[in-house]
Amino acid sequence: MICPKCKATLADGSLYCIHCGASIQIVPDYNPEIEDSLQMALCKINIDKLTTKQTEKKNNDKPLQFKIKRIVFVIVAISLIIFISFLYYGYTNTYSYLKFKTYEALQDKNYDNALMYLEKAMSKYPDDYELNYVLADLYNKVGESDKAVSIYVEMIEKDSSDLNVYKKLVSIYEKQERYEELRALLYQAEDENIKKYFASYYVYSPEFSIPEGAYEEELALKLMEQNQNSIYYTLDGSKPTTDSSKYETPIFLKEGITVVKAIAVNEKGFESGEVSATYKIEVENTPENISITIIPDSGTYDEAQNIMLNIPGEYQVYYTTDGTIPTKESKKYTGLIPMPLGSSQFKFAVFNEELRAGDVQVRDYFLTIIANYSEISAMDKVKSDLVSIAYLADLEGNVPGAVFQYIYENRGAFVNQERTYYMIEEYCKSTEEMVLSTNKYFAVDVITGESFYAQYDNQGNILLNPIIN
Repeated sequence: MICPKCKATLADGSLYCIHCGASIQIVPDYNPEIEDSLQMALCKINIDKLTTKQTEKKNNDKPLQFKIKRIVFVIVAISLIIFISFLYYGYTNTYSYLKFKTYEALQDKNYDNALMYLEKAMSKYPDDYELNYVLADLYNKVGESDKAVSIYVEMIEKDSSDLNVYKKLVSIYEKQERYEELRALLYQAEDENIKKYFASYYVYSPEFSIPEGAYEEELALKLMEQNQNSIYYTLDGSKPTTDSSKYETPIFLKEGITVVKAIAVNEKGFESGEVSATYKIEVENTPENISITIIPDSGTYDEAQNIMLNIPGEYQVYYTTDGTIPTKESKKYTGLIPMPLGSSQFKFAVFNEELRAGDVQVRDYFLTIIANYSEISAMDKVKSDLVSIAYLADLEGNVPGAVFQYIYENRGAFVNQERTYYMIEEYCKSTEEMVLSTNKYFAVDVITGESFYAQYDNQGNILLNPIIN
């Protein structure tokens, strides 16, 4: 053997060189068969190892793939949920969805849910007119009327012609007796349709029939209000209220200074603005207080009575039966006055050429009579007889060849030669609905039904002539 390092000759089987100390590797003699067998065995071992490693690797790869797939699935699922949620959130906040859910809740009378959807919608669409209207109405239904009022007021500021909004707001104001706000609301309205609809709510300040100022005669002052509402007034300059005198008949202003203040109040309790007028009356040469004799006295009667007056020759008497103070525009006494059936009140006033010459005298009567003919049948009898002589065209009072018609009213009952008659007065009614007395009178016997023309003579007595001879 030769040392591979120092090249010294060594004994066979030596394991190291005694000369240099290098280890000796014993290499067997080369045998091709053995070498091939060894190579095949090693190759098989390597193949087995490789197969085992591949199998192990494949087995180790399966859980990893599963984990990756599961992670991907979770990510996709979460993304899908987020996307769907985003879509749902977006849809549930759309105008159409919120409006639909609102009306659905209202239909089910689920006002809490309706209010929730509406408030959510209003936060996104605050200027939507329809939503504002529905929200205000809902607030009113659930008792939050102050919120409803605020919305209605804002809506009117944007559109002052919406009658429905006015109706809603007026209803709330009335229910809560917020009359000052209601009055301000309606008086600020400019739309004619709204004014027309709420016409009964308007109260206008009273008007005076005579302008304020200085006068030399006593006055009968009339107060008027455009909608015929009640009027309350004072004559001492104090503030008028509903506890003040209520105007019913003309106010008689005597000599001196009178401050008249008045307001109008409608049936809803709404008051007008206050008006005031001052009258200074200085009557020169005031005539003495003239008294007249009136027959009969006030009382209750069961037989017809003739009302008669005894008047000094230079004076005239004017009278009324409607409770007003007589003026020279009132009906003038010219003779016997039939006493009306039932309850009546006469007011008489004496006048000289210019001035009233005395206090107003009043008589109250109540009359019942025994009669075969009623007042209505007596008027029908007159019309029937006038048709028979062609004075009238028909019982409606139409006149032959004319466009106007006559109407007839009973003035009362009177006595003539111990017989009792109804006094019927004739009026002309024009196509313009004007009604004026023709100063013609007819009489009907309350027992027999006979009809007569009735005329006053110079002494104020009544002369009777049959309609049908």
